[in-house]
Parts: sequence; C-alpha cells; structure tokens
Amino acid sequence: MLSRRLLSRRLLIVVSLLVVSCQPRPSAGPADQESLPRPHPADTIEVARHLPRTLRALFITPNLEALVEQLGRSALIEVLRADYEEAAYQSVRETGHNLLSPAGLRAVGIDVAGPAGVAVIDGISSPTVIGFASVAEPDKLKTALYRLSTGAFTRRGLGGRPEVVGDAVIVGDDDSAVMLVQSLLMVVISDHDSRHIAARLAALPAGESATDHEPFRAALGALPRAADVRGFLDPRGLAYSFLGLDPRWGGSSYADEAAQIERGHREALARARARGASVPEMVAIDDDHQMAREQRLADAEIPWLRPLIGSVDGLGLALALRPDGVDLTVLANLDRAGKVAQLFESERVSPALVSSLSEQPGLWFQLAIKPAMLLSIAELFGTVPAALSKTLGVDVEREILPLVSGELALAVTPRDRGLDALAKGEIDVVVLLGIGDSKAATRLVAKLGKAEALASLMGRGAQGEVVVTLPGLRPLHIRARDKYLVLSTDPNWELSPPAKRPAPWLGASRATRLAAKPGGSVLGTVDLGLLWRAILARGTTPRLMSMKPYREPDVPLSPETQQKNDELAEIDAQIADRARTLSRRAVRPQLQLARSVGSLGFRLAETDHGLQLQIRYATAGRPLASLLAALVREQLGSATRFPVEEDELSELQDRRDGVFIDLETIHQQERKDHQDGGPGKPAESD
Repeated sequence: MLSRRLLSRRLLIVVSLLVVSCQPRPSAGPADQESLPRPHPADTIEVARHLPRTLRALFITPNLEALVEQLGRSALIEVLRADYEEAAYQSVRETGHNLLSPAGLRAVGIDVAGPAGVAVIDGISSPTVIGFASVAEPDKLKTALYRLSTGAFTRRGLGGRPEVVGDAVIVGDDDSAVMLVQSLLMVVISDHDSRHIAARLAALPAGESATDHEPFRAALGALPRAADVRGFLDPRGLAYSFLGLDPRWGGSSYADEAAQIERGHREALARARARGASVPEMVAIDDDHQMAREQRLADAEIPWLRPLIGSVDGLGLALALRPDGVDLTVLANLDRAGKVAQLFESERVSPALVSSLSEQPGLWFQLAIKPAMLLSIAELFGTVPAALSKTLGVDVEREILPLVSGELALAVTPRDRGLDALAKGEIDVVVLLGIGDSKAATRLVAKLGKAEALASLMGRGAQGEVVVTLPGLRPLHIRARDKYLVLSTDPNWELSPPAKRPAPWLGASRATRLAAKPGGSVLGTVDLGLLWRAILARGTTPRLMSMKPYREPDVPLSPETQQKNDELAEIDAQIADRARTLSRRAVRPQLQLARSVGSLGFRLAETDHGLQLQIRYATAGRPLASLLAALVREQLGSATRFPVEEDELSELQDRRDGVFIDLETIHQQERKDHQDGGPGKPAESD
C-alpha cells in the first residue's frame, strides 16, 4: 500500500494538474488544415513512448480546460470555496505559486494547453502510479524543481540531488520522484522505489515502450477520435499481477500461453541484438523468461483465468462530455476464438418486451447469447452438466439447451412510484425467455416443478399455471406465449403485438435512444432518477434501535418496572416519529434533484475490432455542470441543515439511555431480591 506521505506536498503538482483549468489551444489556420496522413492514435500520445510494455492503465485528456469547464469548474469552486482557498494557500506555501490557476502553472513552465493524465505500470514491489503533463518551458520548470529539491520554500526539500539519465532529469526520493524528459513532466509514485523506476523509464530501450505494444495500439486504434478522455486498460495484466503471475502473457489456453512466452523470448532477444545489447542484458532477458515459464499455472488451478480473462488483449476507452451527460465507449480487443467472443449473438435482440411496456421501467435489459457457450463457461466455475441435470430432474444438454434460443429480457419497475410505495420496496418483474417450442417448454416447466430441489419454490396458481416463489418477491407466474416463456409477478401481464416503432419512452432522452438502436447483443436502460428516489424513500423509514434490558422470565414484574417500560416505549415512539419526520424533511431537496438525474442507456455489439460497449448517461434536461454543482452543494449542506431537530433527537436519545440504565438497575435489584427470598419471591410451602 502507498504510504500517506505520498499525499504530501510533493504530490501537489499532480493533484493541481488534474483539477486546474487550462487555456485552450488556438485553432488551426487554413495553412494548417492541408490533407495529411493521419497518424495512428497511439503515436500521438507522447507519454506512451516513455512508458513500458507493462502499462496496465492509461487515462489522458487532450484539453484539460475543456474537460474541467464542462464539469462546471467555476460553480464547483464556489461550492468548495473554503477547501479551494486552503489548497491554493498550501500550493503557494509549498511551491511559491498557486498551481490551481493557469497563471501559476505557466509561471513554473507547464503547458496548460497540453495533454495531461495518469498511468499505472508494474512496479518493482507494487503497482506504480504516474501523473504527467506537457511542458512549455523546460528550463523554467527545471529551475522550479531544483528550488523545491533544495527546500527553498519549506524546511524539507523534494529529496535528493538531480540525476541525469539520457534526456531526463530526475529529482525526488523512493516515495515519489519527478522526471522532466524533453517536453514532458512525469511524477512517479510507488512504494519505496520511485526514483529507481523513474531512472528505468528514462532509459527505456527502443521497441520496449507502450507505443510499440500491439494490444495498446489495437485498443486505441478503433476508438472515436473526438473524446475528452481516452484510456487503455489491460485486464489480463491486472488480473495476472493480482494473482502473482507474470502479467505479460495470457491466451485462451495453457499451450497458447506457453507459445506466447517462447515467441516473446525470441522477439526480446532479437530486439536486444538489434540495439547492440551487452551480454549481461542478454542473460537478464533469459532469466526473465525462465521466471515466466516457472510462473505458469496449470489450467486445473484457475480454470476460468485463461479462457475468460486471458482472451482479452486490452480495453480501449473513450469518454466524451456532453452538455447534458456523458458518452462512454469501451472497445474490447478479444481473441475471436475465445469463449467471451463466442458467447454473444449479434442482431438477435427483439423488441418483444419493450413493445409491451407503456412507461420506462426502473431497469430493463435484453441480451442474446449462445446457451451452449454459457454452459461451457459455467463449467469453468465448477458446474458439471451431469450433476446439474440430476438436481433439476431433466437432461440439461438434451432437453433444455435445444429448447432455449438464448434470448433473455428483464424489466423491473416499482408497483407505485409514490414515496410511500417506494419505501415498501414492492416491485413488478417481467422476464422473457426465448424458446423454440411453447408446448415443449410448458411440459419442461411442469417437469422441473417435480424436481425435489425445486419443490419448495414451485407450485400452482389460481388458473393452474406454474408459479415460482423467490425470497423478497411476489410469486412469478409462468406461461408460454408465442416464442417466449413469460415469468411475471402480475398474473394478467401479456405480451403486446410487436410495434412498428419503438416504445415512446425509448425516445425520451439520448440515453434511452441508444438502447433503441437496432442490432446489438445486449441492450438496456436504467432510470437513475427513479432508482435514487427508491433509495431515498427507504431512508424515510429509518430503522431504529429499540433494545431493552434483559430480564429473567421467572422474576415477577413489579409496578416500578412496568412504569419504566412504559416510559421507555413512549420515548421510543417519540424518537421514531421525530426521526421519520426529520428523514422526510432531509430528503426533500434530494428528491427534487432526483427528478433531474435522468437515465443510463447501454448497448453491446460486435464490431470488426471486437466487442464494443456503449454507455450513455443523460440528465432529465438539466445541464450536467449545474447538476454536479447542485449534488455537491446538497451533499455538503445536508449534514448541518436541521441543527435544532438533530439536538432534539439527541436529547431524546439521552433520555432513553437514562431510562435504560434505570431499568437495568431495577432488574438487578429485583433479581437479587428474588434469589434472596425478598420482595417479589413466592412464599415457600411447608
């Protein structure tokens, strides 16, 4: 774990770069707009040339000002005025400049119009975090770093004398190090080896950078170019590192991983020979790959790792801020022969469910998958088809798989959208399961109802239909309709004829319109405003502690005890009433904000470059910056909004504590008297 010292003044530069607004670049003139070959997106990221192939995550914004301004920097500063001024004061105190302002950043040589971001790489003993930004005036920044390193502003300096490695100048210590290389500032944060890692990055050999790594190039190459934040994630490397394995290798099988290691060994040796590497460097490459061979695990030890995580070469991310929300695109570069890539069925999702919903549900999603592949993946986690068949009383592979089409749809919505109804948590659920033969499906459901393992869950409804009872839900009524097996809490719910146009609520916002696009393997929406209202409603009926002192049942109840019990019950009723009233008053502003929160839409589809997940958030008409500022303001102000009522509750609780202590004292005395034959003990018979 990174120590708290990493949050000290030496990280102030990194934090400032991530929160301060910058000036926009001037737009290109006519002479700059000539048609030229467009470089690969990976080649436009300068910092990637100074990051190793063990890059695990990267997030970069090309224009920090645009990003921060769209998030409402001015409004947020106004809301956080006290914290902002304290941070600005600390910045001036520690560095001599207000690094939360564009002028302060320019004063130390930072290019406030250039890219900035954060990256994560494999460290020596733990993951390493690197913050970076562009530099407009290297000499000016170098002077500022030297002054910090000598403690010009504080008693303790940044740490250590400058170290020159190639084109880089490094200052700092093992907790954090700052590296200036060409027109790039990099701040390396690791556990006890930051300066050494910075030196390794400065001496990165040709061909060993992230820019040269094919998964990195493939993940970024197919992303939308117009994005406020671009990113790369290596889920395989992150998972392998977490499990203590060599994160550079993967593949969908043990043999595939072995082949990758040997191929990687040959390629590393070839690159080393091409740059004239020394004999010790060649020996180090051999040792490194020998360790990789030893770190491999047999498939039986973690059977799901290679088929699922190992088949993902990388994730590319592109985030675009809109006036009313956020668009996120995630592109998964997959092994096309892997199980994940073969799980989803494209262009198979039908509009049957949404055509039957008159208003937007709290949650709706539909997916189309290959049932046989899903069973194959379940086997990786220990599900044995033969054992499952025995439990269910039917042959899974012969009776269930041929019957189901792989299409699944789900809609969840509250029975009533009023606050009291939401507090009760009563919901309606509709599930559609695609089938090939409705009569065969009806017979199969009846057969499942006879299985001993399901007998306690399945029964018969008023109309003779099969009913499934699940914990926390009203009974689900099952019947076959057209090409679907329908499960619904409402026994009268029926499919509507397919509409020629999408359901009207799908066109209500940018988020829901994404889910209305044809095709795709997974579609869905989440009504975030309704979800938040439901959470708030549950909070308006607080669960209060009403513990009472223990008393032995054989000790008679005295009038004094009864009086104290009545007093305690009266105080508990007052506390419950005050708490309920206070909770309802406290959530009113949030309930109003919830109406502006809007919805989330998502869509997963197969493309030529892999699986593409699109997530789109849109407010209910309110500008995103305004909503963010209002949420922060509400969060900060809610704790101190009702001081009088809070004091009254506190006084009632103190009274209750006093009565509770009195009851315990009385019980102890009564118990003692009872044992000693005193008051309250029955007379002994002769």
